[in-house]
Amino acid sequence: MADAPRHGWRRLYDERYPHAGGRDHYAGWLENAAGFKVEIVAEHA
Repeated sequence: MADAPRHGWRRLYDERYPHAGGRDHYAGWLENAAGFKVEIVAEHA
């Protein structure tokens, strides 16, 4: 997520990052210039 802007992706929903889906949900959302949106989900280590 921290490197995304350097690669052409804009971070979305920063106010809800990283637990928008709840305490056990770790995710980030990104959008590129073409309008593609992705959700990156990770497990807690």
